[in-house]
Amino acid sequence: MNAPLSNAKQPSIVAGSVEPIINRKTKQIIGYRGRLPRSMSKAPASCKDPSKFRQWATGLCATRTEAILILNAAVEEINTLGALIQGQTFADYAAIDIAERYQRSLHRVNHPTAARKRIQSWANIVKNWLPKAPFWEWPPTSIQLDHFRAFIKWLETRARDGRDKPLSASLIRNIVQETRAVFRQANVNPEAAGKVKQPPRKTPDVDSMTLDQQLRFFSHKDIAIEDRIIAGIGMGLAVRVGELLAIEATQITFTSSGRGFVMLKYGGDHHSPLKGKGENKTRKVELHEPGLGFLKLWMRDHYQGGVRLFEGPRGGYMSAWPMRWKKWTKLVGRHMHSHLMRHSYAVAMLSGSWGYPKRPLEFIKQQLGHTEIRTTEKYYAGYAVDTWSRDVDEMVGGASEAPIAKPVILTAEALLAGTAGLSSGPSGDPEPSTKPEQNANSGPEHDDRWSTVQFSGKAEKSEESAACNRPQYGNATVGRFTPRRRRRTGGAA
Repeated sequence: MNAPLSNAKQPSIVAGSVEPIINRKTKQIIGYRGRLPRSMSKAPASCKDPSKFRQWATGLCATRTEAILILNAAVEEINTLGALIQGQTFADYAAIDIAERYQRSLHRVNHPTAARKRIQSWANIVKNWLPKAPFWEWPPTSIQLDHFRAFIKWLETRARDGRDKPLSASLIRNIVQETRAVFRQANVNPEAAGKVKQPPRKTPDVDSMTLDQQLRFFSHKDIAIEDRIIAGIGMGLAVRVGELLAIEATQITFTSSGRGFVMLKYGGDHHSPLKGKGENKTRKVELHEPGLGFLKLWMRDHYQGGVRLFEGPRGGYMSAWPMRWKKWTKLVGRHMHSHLMRHSYAVAMLSGSWGYPKRPLEFIKQQLGHTEIRTTEKYYAGYAVDTWSRDVDEMVGGASEAPIAKPVILTAEALLAGTAGLSSGPSGDPEPSTKPEQNANSGPEHDDRWSTVQFSGKAEKSEESAACNRPQYGNATVGRFTPRRRRRTGGAA
């Protein structure tokens, strides 16, 4: 369907009226709008006299001819579909779509708050962006390709978000997707929804902490040690922040060798399901340093014996904990946010910065819980180039035949003490080397158990080093932990 031409012969009005819109200051006509007759109008609940209400059927049109065509299309839709959808506009169908999304979400998570959180992005689009479209109050059948293209063009070139920045390409694509969902609710599939050109997809940015930044963060004395250990567990498990805070003690298993794994079951509060396809999913995450050390340290010194591994002072879900990352930005010297934990794990394992041999993308896919390998490739393919080169060298005999020294594995102890062959933390004291493999004394040798080796990096006695030197549990399981019950003075609710 093509947009109506302004110079076409003016059609007659089937029902209702077309009224000129006049600028109050200049007294000039700035456009035209069509009104439905009273019999076809749907009065809002706030209307004092519904019998006299007449509903606008069009937005502001440049010509009277355009307003007449849209008005006639609205009248035809009402006459065809009947009184059940009398006068329903694009806005009405948008509200119906959000209500259905909420019901589907509620069926899955079985809690109103969690259900609303899952559809929050779509609800924000309907609340903040779709009302800015010129066809917001039009019947869906009257929306044409030119109208929709103009709206998308405005989103790309002129629209600004709350920080006065242009809209991201992903947000614009979501707006288009929600618009199509509204059309499906109206049982129409207009040409506008299928042929509009969307912004191209870009390679997502992977924001991760370098090893030096990890050392500064985990050894910083102005950040509570409980917060650093929780963040270390999240980084070592490569989990999303909602998954981290929803871990329950019964999901943790330590094996006889001192290693272990975590069976993730929930993606957030109220037992929300994990992100991904399917319902009632679980995900197994293998434990190794530094996540293994952080987890054992938490179970020994900070776990309070509740259902969840991490709880606020009243035993509730720590929903405010992710907000703490913002205030750590100035302390660490870079932008901090909770998803750094997940990205930092993937980059460290692919690049070998924690002392392990560089792992392939398939390993990262399993640990992160991606359903398809292409999802892993989309984010981290650029970091896997070195692993491919190493494999090729071995295949063609290019790898060194000299015996390889045992690598220095980065542990929770090393991060808390700020010693891993780089800087020694906030104090900025220089180390003999800038690479872990060049300094054999920069940290403890790798051990699958919770290591108690003292470092040579810092001589001062700190809360972290004291914690690391306490007697350790060997071959422990969750059931063997007998945490201290102590009164807490603060924490996230």
